[in-house]
Amino acid sequence: MPDDISRLIAALDDVRRLTRRVKDLDKQVPGLLAVLGCTLAEICGVGTVSAMELLVEVAEPCRFRTEAQFARWCGAAPLAVSSGEGHGRARRHRPGRGGNR
Repeated sequence: MPDDISRLIAALDDVRRLTRRVKDLDKQVPGLLAVLGCTLAEICGVGTVSAMELLVEVAEPCRFRTEAQFARWCGAAPLAVSSGEGHGRARRHRPGRGGNR
């Protein structure tokens, strides 16, 4: 029984230590975004951590020449799913299954 309690205390200490580390890193993110010249956090609903996660995932946003290329890359570009609607553009779409969701 004392061995179980000592393991629980050690696990609790680990959680506390990791929580402090995460909080310390969260405080550094706004400065890093400023150094990178990122303005994502200025968009309503996008926090500093979300902005940093997007930058880490996308890597270099300038590699996409158009917004459509970025939408295809992240799987948000709509794909036509109708075939028998007659002439003209398709009216039914679904999100692309490809890309980095």
